[in-house]
Amino acid sequence: MDAITAARQMLPAWVPWGNVLFYLPAAFLISLVSAWAGASLALRPLRKADPATWVERARLSYPARRAALRSSGLLPVLFGVLALLHCGPVNRVGGGAFLVLAVLASYAGAFLALHRVARRSRPAPIGGMGCK
Repeated sequence: MDAITAARQMLPAWVPWGNVLFYLPAAFLISLVSAWAGASLALRPLRKADPATWVERARLSYPARRAALRSSGLLPVLFGVLALLHCGPVNRVGGGAFLVLAVLASYAGAFLALHRVARRSRPAPIGGMGCK
């Protein structure tokens, strides 16, 4: 028995799973909130204006779409690097699996904000054509 195995046996049962239980929801929530905040600030001109054409709507929603797209690319990389730094010998989940889980959790949070921006930047559907 090595020292790591002896240390694992002395710790409470939740400690080896602590990174997964804390880090993954934190990566999801931080990505969601930061992408949502950036997109909300960038959507402010679209909310104030009343665009008549789709060109105006696209021009006003471009910064918000750009901010949400950048955050859905940057934040998963950031949380992936931080996941590799937080992975230690006491954890039950290996470094590669923890990296993939952290990137997926962070991307899911940022993708929800990107979906919100895409939904807000489209005009209301025109009824009568069968499209919803």
